[in-house]
Amino acid sequence: MARTVEQAGAGIAVPPDDPVAFIAALERLLDDPAARITMGESARRFVVGWASPAAVAAAYEELFGELIDRRS
Repeated sequence: MARTVEQAGAGIAVPPDDPVAFIAALERLLDDPAARITMGESARRFVVGWASPAAVAAAYEELFGELIDRRS
C-alpha cells in the first residue's frame, strides 16, 4: 500500500512504528499547502482510474476473458 500511495503521488508513506517519521510527514503537509493540493488531486485521479465503476468493470472483463481462455 505504501508503494502505491507514493507512486501515485497521493500521499506520504511512513513506517507504522515510526512516530518521528509520522510527525515529519504531518509537518511537511502543514508547511506546504501546494503539496497537499497536488497529493489530493493525484489521489483522486488514482482512485478514479483504479476503482471507478468503469475501471472495475474493465478489470473483471479482462479477468473473465482470461478464465474463459484457460478453459477453452
